[in-house]
Amino acid sequence: MCIKAQMGMARAADVAEIMNLAPRTVTEALDGLEREGLIQRVPDKEDRRVKRLAITPAGEAAVAVTEPLRVELGARLLNALTPSDRRHFHAALQKLLQGLADA
Repeated sequence: MCIKAQMGMARAADVAEIMNLAPRTVTEALDGLEREGLIQRVPDKEDRRVKRLAITPAGEAAVAVTEPLRVELGARLLNALTPSDRRHFHAALQKLLQGLADA
């Protein structure tokens, strides 16, 4: 859902590709999120065969509630690195993100 909150109206295939997961695995996870009312699948405006993922207000609330935990976990992970390691990690992450943006 965090990817969804950041990406906008993604397709399940987009999520599977970004997370490097099998489409079936993503579909099963999305089915659960939809049952819980956290997302909904809506027809694409240009191609009705395509379903886009829309985060619901309940989904937005769930993302907001978990944000402090994600931030804390990220900080704890980074604190395990030396300042030099953090700089290298940041540089590598920037390259990965640029590669993703260019793809």
